[in-house]
Amino acid sequence: MRKTGQPSRGKRLLTGILMTILILISLGLIFNRQLAMLLVRHNQSQLDHLPKTTLVQNSQHQHWQKHPAKVKNFSNGDAVKSMSQTKQNRQATIAYLNIPRINVHLPILYQVTNAHLSVGVATLRASEKLGQGNFVIFGHNFENSTMLSNLQKLRKGNQIETTNGRHTYRYRVTQNIVINEYNWHYTKPSHQKIITVITCADGGATRQIVRGKLVAIS
Repeated sequence: MRKTGQPSRGKRLLTGILMTILILISLGLIFNRQLAMLLVRHNQSQLDHLPKTTLVQNSQHQHWQKHPAKVKNFSNGDAVKSMSQTKQNRQATIAYLNIPRINVHLPILYQVTNAHLSVGVATLRASEKLGQGNFVIFGHNFENSTMLSNLQKLRKGNQIETTNGRHTYRYRVTQNIVINEYNWHYTKPSHQKIITVITCADGGATRQIVRGKLVAIS
């Protein structure tokens, strides 16, 4: 008679080996910035080209946290954690940000959290709507040509695009400045139809802010 215990032990052994490999890879990523950046790009790719219906549905069912954990500086460990958060990040993706001048294509997720900022840019307020008022988004600056690292290269007249599954909103850059990290003036609601894109500068001591004016909706 065939023994039934042997396959079970083999399966447990294989699972243990796979878990050990995963732990070693995770530890390597935590201490290796370059590998972490590769994982960031991989995690971002899982949010690319979501169906339009998914984006619309996500924007209608935002599970906004009233008191999210305080956002901290990105660590390599955040890239590892994102591996298990793909489903949640997909559900939080409501649009895409495109800035052709600096080769940026990033998912826009609702609410600024460590998890959301580890894969894209995130909105500041629950009430924000594309094409209405001041649409404020934050993103990391890894200083390695990923995320919003090249935001300072934008000039007046450059184009910023956002698309949410229903429409594409085109903004023209009107301002690109560096401000004090405690200056929240540019994040306030506005009657003007504008976009405000913010990232860290000078190693986190200041903020790079780009503002654009809505010029077209298609």
